[in-house]
Formats: sequence, C-alpha cells, structure tokens
Amino acid sequence: MITIRLSTVIQRSVADVYDFLGCYENDIHWRTGVVDMQQNTSGTARIGMETREVMTFMGSRTVTTANVIAAETNRRTAFRSVEGPVKAWGQRLFEKHPTGTRFTYELNLEPTGILALLSPIVGYLFRQQMTSDLSKLKLQLETGQLIQ
Repeated sequence: MITIRLSTVIQRSVADVYDFLGCYENDIHWRTGVVDMQQNTSGTARIGMETREVMTFMGSRTVTTANVIAAETNRRTAFRSVEGPVKAWGQRLFEKHPTGTRFTYELNLEPTGILALLSPIVGYLFRQQMTSDLSKLKLQLETGQLIQ
C-alpha cells in the first residue's frame, strides 16, 4: 500500500478553493500527467458521481473509473476507484486557515504485480509529483492564472 498525504496553505477562501478543486474536471489544470478527466455530472463532487481519468505515468497511459464516496461542500471530497490498473482511494480536505485555506490531498494506492514490487519507487515518484502539483496549484489559485 502506498499512502501519500500532503498539505499546502492557499491564500484564497475555502469556498474559492473548493469551487475549483471540488470539480474533478479541473484536475487537468494542476495534476501532472492527467490528460483527460470527465465527470458524469457537472459541477462540484456529489456522492455517487462517477469520474473517468486518463493519466500518463512512468511512460504508461492508464484509464481509471472512480466513484465519489464523500462530498461535503467546503469541507471534503473522497473517491474510490472501481476500474483501472491500480486500486485507489483518496480524499481532498478543505480547512479554514488564518491566511486562507489549508488544502490536504491524500492518495492511497494498492499496486499489484510488478508495480507492487516497485512500490517504494512508485510511491517516491508519486510523492514528488504531488508535491510539485500542489506548488503549481497554489500558484494558480493565488494568481488566478491557469498554468498548462
């Protein structure tokens, strides 16, 4: 099992941060490797909503279908994969902070096969990527400019 949990403080209101990150389709703007993200309903996450993510990682292209399993406006969203190469679940937490919003992104992966053997390396690479992604996200939301 690979578990990564990272946080950053974004100098924007909880509502602003949630409006952007609660809509999974916006992941293409800040998550490295996500080339397509679709939701079966528009807007911010709601329980039962389905997402379809196309991602490239370590030279491979993967497609993961997931269901939103928790959605609390301005507080939390969570998902669990239902189809894809790796079992995954994750959550996004939104907390009021004196200078804006503390955003926490957690990802749990259960790799199998060769990826299970390589999980220390895969975990390290995902952590590095997610750290970079949170820096990019913070810059985008604080400046109001989407970085492609």
